[in-house]
Formats: sequence, C-alpha cells, structure tokens
Amino acid sequence: MNESHNCIVSIIVPIYNAEKYLSRTVETLRRQTLTNIEILLVNDGSTDDSLKLCREFAEIDPRIQVIDKQNGGVSSARNIGLKLAKGQYVLFVDADDYVEANYAEILLKTLQENKSDIEMCGYFREDKKSEQIITLMEKDHVFDLNKELPSIHKAFVKGNGGIYSIFNKLFSLKKIKENNLQFSEKLSHAEDFLFCIQYVNTCSSFGYINIPLYHYVNNDNSLTTTFNKRQLAYHEDWLMVLKQNIVSDVYKEHTQEIYYTTLTEVNDYCIRAKRNKVRFSYKDLTSYPSVREMIKNIRFKRVDSISCYILLIALRFKILFLYKLYILLR
Repeated sequence: MNESHNCIVSIIVPIYNAEKYLSRTVETLRRQTLTNIEILLVNDGSTDDSLKLCREFAEIDPRIQVIDKQNGGVSSARNIGLKLAKGQYVLFVDADDYVEANYAEILLKTLQENKSDIEMCGYFREDKKSEQIITLMEKDHVFDLNKELPSIHKAFVKGNGGIYSIFNKLFSLKKIKENNLQFSEKLSHAEDFLFCIQYVNTCSSFGYINIPLYHYVNNDNSLTTTFNKRQLAYHEDWLMVLKQNIVSDVYKEHTQEIYYTTLTEVNDYCIRAKRNKVRFSYKDLTSYPSVREMIKNIRFKRVDSISCYILLIALRFKILFLYKLYILLR
C-alpha cells in the first residue's frame, strides 16, 4: 500500500552505500510531526546493504517508496526523486544526515505564513568531536527578491554557502516543474548550489527562520575531512556556477573574496595532501584556470593568513624552492 497521493511534502533521500547511517536518517523522517509526507528513498546502485534496509523500512511504513537504480551519481538520484514526487513541496535530505522531528512542519508552516516561494532554516554542523549551530542570518526574515536578490547572492559569494545549499530548504514542486529545473548530471560538485541559485532566480520571495532543524554530518570519509585529488576540480565547478548564475555586478564587486577563497582552497589542498602523503608539483596546482587567475590578480593585502601568504609568494613569483619548503613544513 502506498499513501503518497495524500502527501503535502515529498522528502527525497539519495542513497549510496549508506547502511551505517541510514537507519538514523529514516527514523527521524518517519517521526516527523507533519505526518502527511512521502519519503522517497532513491538507492543509487549501492553495493552494501542499503537497499535491503530501504525495503525493510518500506514494509513497516506505507509512506516510504523505494526506488532502485543503477549508479549514476547524486544528481541523477535526486532527479528521479523529483520526477516521482507527489507532494506540493519538496525537501532534500542526505542519507548520512538527520533532522529534528518538527523539521518539515515548521518549514511548511513558516512558508505558508510568509507566503514565500522558498523557506530556509538554520542547521547543526556535526562531526565526531563537536556540534556547531549555524545561523545564516541574525533573525527571521523574508526577502523581497525583486529588490533584495543581489544581497542574497552577495552573502553566498562572501562565503555563506548554506544560503544555496539544498538540505535546509523547502521548495515548491510546482515551481520546479514549471521552470524545468533539474540537478546537473554533468557537474561533479556544486550541483546543489546551481539548482538552488536557478530556483531562487525564479522566485519573488525567500523566507528564513532562525531555528536549526537539520543536522549536517561530516563523516570520516567525506570530502570535508579527507584528501581528494579532485578538490580543486570541484572548486572549478563552484566558480563556474558563480560566474554563470550570479548577478554580474555582485560577482565583480567581490572578486577579491573569490580569489581568497581559491587561495584557501589551494592551501587546504596542500595540507590534506601532505597528511595523506600525496605528492604533487607546482605544475599540478597551476594547471587549474582558477588558480592561475588567482595567482595573477589577488591583492597581497587581502591575505590574512601567514601560510597562505607564503604560498602566494611562492606561486606568483615561481620561487620553486620556497614552494617546496612550504610543502615540507605543512
């Protein structure tokens, strides 16, 4: 039996080898105080017992629908979820994260009260050692995007990535379908930012409630904690999304902040590579267009980190012995 035709909110969960965390995630969704929901568990070709767990949950909760597909990446999994969703609104939850019991209810209630096209909440950022509450703005606010869209873009460009993350937001499924929005399956990273920016660009209002309702979990094998050779390639994707979708005046106004973000990415890349005993050269780093552009154009006075300053000197003036010394001392 499937009760999805009665739902008002569809919750889409893309899943790949998440058996370790999946039970916690699904249980927090099943316990939502908003009960007329559907939970779409999209198994993206997992090789562990994730699919088995999904089917067990579907046996005990008729609101759960399991979609099993060949591995195609998180974007393809979310797109299938959007295609099959029956609710008026959509939430996206990652398979290793979890949510507060009133997550869906509060976002829906606030969106309806504000008459906004999208509603966003604060969130918890967690790892094994700590939990941090992330508040994206100082207080509740509804943005009139006919006037305030540049200020939303500006906050994102200046480093407030949570503004265009998808996990802490309630979207209108009707608006998504009317504008033929999908997650790009060509991008290896930043596909969530691109989707959210494109969605917001179609909106008239953007609501924010200053309550943390989502638990974003950094696991040991996540990109945020381990070295990944494609880290800088991911950054290239992020910059492409900015250049093509952010108001041009906002982008131009904050190029130095963007360059500094690139420099800190390079510095972080070097640190993680050293810890993981990965060798790479000056040539490897400067093979990326964003790195070359940053080296040429960033102002030294913008750099407030000693390690980043040394790295920039080594890269800009091609002082290879200083670069090697920098790597050695990381």
